[in-house]
Amino acid sequence: MARLTVVADKNAMSEAAAERMTSLIESAIAERGLAAVSLTGGDTPDLLYQFLGDPTRRWRARIEWQRLHLFWGDEREVPPDHPESNYGLARRTLLQHVDVPETESDRMLTSPRFFRRVRCWRGVKPRPTLPAWRPAWPCPRSRNGASR
Repeated sequence: MARLTVVADKNAMSEAAAERMTSLIESAIAERGLAAVSLTGGDTPDLLYQFLGDPTRRWRARIEWQRLHLFWGDEREVPPDHPESNYGLARRTLLQHVDVPETESDRMLTSPRFFRRVRCWRGVKPRPTLPAWRPAWPCPRSRNGASR
């Protein structure tokens, strides 16, 4: 159930969000053995991501990073090292500081792995010029063996 929490400033908001997010991740891992999290970008989550990745704060040690799969809810069509990249923000402020496997992090738009998954889902064969890709989960197959 959704709940409204009123806080004094961005620092307090980020601390409250870090606690809530960590608790939800812990619950998901306890129930299913893994957690899937959709990250966002912009100015709002930067401090949250720093808090989650900071070894001096309590949240980092509570999360089993190896059991986390990350998605992005939105992304700008820019390279990951561009200042406006939401993936770049998460990489700089969080991913470089925790142990989420690269195969468990799905960037949007500019990721060859993302496009191959989309093509897999839609039944379009990927171009041979894209780098080798191993899906985190198999593509569904129709009865005749072709990808759906």
